Amino acid sequence: MPHNPAPAKMRYEATNPQHVFGKLDECRFFLGLLAKYRQKTDTGGQQHLPIEFLHYVSAYLSAFRCAAYRLIGVVRHKDRAEGRRVRDQLRSDKDIEFVRDISNLEMHGDGVTIWPRYRVHVPPPSIPNRWSRNDDKYRSRFDKWKNSGMVVQVIDWRFSTRPENVVELCNRALAELEKVIQQELGLPRP
Repeated sequence: MPHNPAPAKMRYEATNPQHVFGKLDECRFFLGLLAKYRQKTDTGGQQHLPIEFLHYVSAYLSAFRCAAYRLIGVVRHKDRAEGRRVRDQLRSDKDIEFVRDISNLEMHGDGVTIWPRYRVHVPPPSIPNRWSRNDDKYRSRFDKWKNSGMVVQVIDWRFSTRPENVVELCNRALAELEKVIQQELGLPRP
């Protein structure tokens, strides 16, 4: 039986600048959904991250990654050296590079980790004097905090490796990517 060589790999290349703008619109769509969920968690005081929020983060990261790589492909289709220059320009922006890198983690790794950031309000009279002697020194030291009026509130969500809010960071990165796209393609939006 004759040996069948492996079929040649298909090579895909972005050539249409309008499709880059389409991915930007997709990024904006998912960013809008993220902002809505952020408002829900702010007003609802939820302690757990809604699974829909994670789905929207994943979709946003995928669209962002695709828009960046499509831009590189469109520019590289015209001139290979210019494509490398644009790739390096995108890598030099810290927000774009972070979101692109985290999207690679989402695509090829175990996914992104998002942590809540808390605000804790402890009423002043409930804080015990450090050196005071309590009659109940043999009780659990954690019982006194249960009914102390302490309020723990989730104020926002952030990536595990960056302190900024997820939505604000994604918004900044998208604005920077859009500037680069307008600069490189110089086309009016469809």
